[in-house]
Amino acid sequence: MEGLIELTPGMTLADADDIKFRVEDALLRDPHISDAALGILEDDGVKNWK
Repeated sequence: MEGLIELTPGMTLADADDIKFRVEDALLRDPHISDAALGILEDDGVKNWK
């Protein structure tokens, strides 16, 4: 599974890393997911999700 986490403006990279690790851990608890790779992006102000 691959995904991206977009930073909230003003969020530190350390906080974003903590969130990324918590999300990866939660995903890997699902028996249907064997691997998870998440990236972190800065907020670009464009909403491209619903």
